[in-house]
Amino acid sequence: MSDSQPSAHIGRCGFCEQGLVRLYRCNACAAVSAICDECERIWRVPAEVHDDPDAPADAAHPSCPACASGHVTWSRLDAAGIAAAGLEHLVAGDST
Repeated sequence: MSDSQPSAHIGRCGFCEQGLVRLYRCNACAAVSAICDECERIWRVPAEVHDDPDAPADAAHPSCPACASGHVTWSRLDAAGIAAAGLEHLVAGDST
């Protein structure tokens, strides 16, 4: 799930304490979720993990917690996608 281009993150993963949590869109149902770029845990409600890095995850990659599809392709949201989803207030910074 890594990408060499800088992208927004909403914080550090409280589970693995190694990865950054980023915003992705499920290509099956278009739901926006937060995914750790290290352990690949997924939170259906990005604000929950933003507010509490230790919040329990709802799923693990590649499953989508919104549509329950087991083999989803995810698209990382860029700045325009984050703005369109109304989630700019969750962004903590940018990194690769």
